[in-house]
Amino acid sequence: MRRSRIGVFAFIVKRFRVFRAPLQFDARVFDLKNNKKLDLKDITTMPKARLEELLMKNIDKLPSGTTDSDGPVKNSDMLLVDVIPANKDFYFDENNLYFHYSPYEIAAFAAGDIVILVSWKELDGTIDPEFKRE
Repeated sequence: MRRSRIGVFAFIVKRFRVFRAPLQFDARVFDLKNNKKLDLKDITTMPKARLEELLMKNIDKLPSGTTDSDGPVKNSDMLLVDVIPANKDFYFDENNLYFHYSPYEIAAFAAGDIVILVSWKELDGTIDPEFKRE
């Protein structure tokens, strides 16, 4: 993802892992204007617990594409965790902040990669003013 208006560049790498999940997703989001890697704290001040609630609430907004004999399977039906952590593998566009989870990170391998969106509207009031200006 490239956002030239604010000088942000993200690159995404999938790499092979021998144990647990066969692929690991790594997202890096860089602020090219200030020459630094963006962390979640550079984007939002939302408390961790509240962000985790939003991730749980939004888990089924983007389907993983997993199906069984009855049809599509919800991401929430394949969860292996009680709390979805806000991880370091995030990226964004003009509408949402996205969190990516590799197989086994939060759900069964059959779920595949899971992406959970959190809209900017849901983050309203906690977006870092400098980030919002850009």
